Amino acid sequence: MINLRTVSLILLLVGSSLLLTGCPTGGEDPVDRTDPIGVYNGTGVWSEFAGAVNAALDSLGRDVEYFDESDAQNGLEGYSMVVFGGGDPRQMASALGFTGRENILHLVESGGGFLGLGGGAYLAADTMIYNGVGSGSSPPIGLFNGQAIGPIETIAPFGTYDMTLVSITDTQFDPDLKGIIHSLYRGGPAWLIASPPAEEIAHFIQNDQSAGVIFNLGFGRVALLAFHPEIDENNPRDGTTFGDDLVDPESEWFLLRSTTEWCLREF
Repeated sequence: MINLRTVSLILLLVGSSLLLTGCPTGGEDPVDRTDPIGVYNGTGVWSEFAGAVNAALDSLGRDVEYFDESDAQNGLEGYSMVVFGGGDPRQMASALGFTGRENILHLVESGGGFLGLGGGAYLAADTMIYNGVGSGSSPPIGLFNGQAIGPIETIAPFGTYDMTLVSITDTQFDPDLKGIIHSLYRGGPAWLIASPPAEEIAHFIQNDQSAGVIFNLGFGRVALLAFHPEIDENNPRDGTTFGDDLVDPESEWFLLRSTTEWCLREF
């Protein structure tokens, strides 16, 4: 008859053997946060917005690479985080397909980051309504339980864009203490987030709605902005002439810097 001491010794030996042979111990392999940042430049995204994200992050000294839906479906190993800029979220979700969406979810849960801007922010929900139409057979990624609904008509109706005032409500994301910024809005969502708990970092002054949120998911982090700090109106450094018909008194690239640093756990 095997006594309790013998059973304990056997379990100890088995556990030691697993550690020595390198077998999994129950946790995900951590994402290397020094790996490049992936900027989505595939179906559904507006190329000038993806280009502006790339220009902004490159100017901040980040290692940036474009990826598309095929790359997402083949796996996102080698990226520290992914960024989805403005565009049609239904087209993006459909192009990514089930495998691409699952690979993004896996990246975040394993320790990577996700930054969604404008149309790209819809993808974090598990349900979205864009211009009155649901996602149908191509749901978003589902990084949070809840809805993303837009555009926000009180700021700019579907197919239009405008500058809007945004209050930065979390000072750690506003190192220059600007407080209130002017930024481009084009089609971004309002959120109804059931879980996980989300923290507001920015607020639309015009309609008193949340403009930016952050939350943790698994080992990773998610930041969502319903507006577009990547577009630097009247400045060629963003690589696009989009928005040059608007007047913007300052650059909001500092917000891309702080949200990226947060997603990568640099603060």
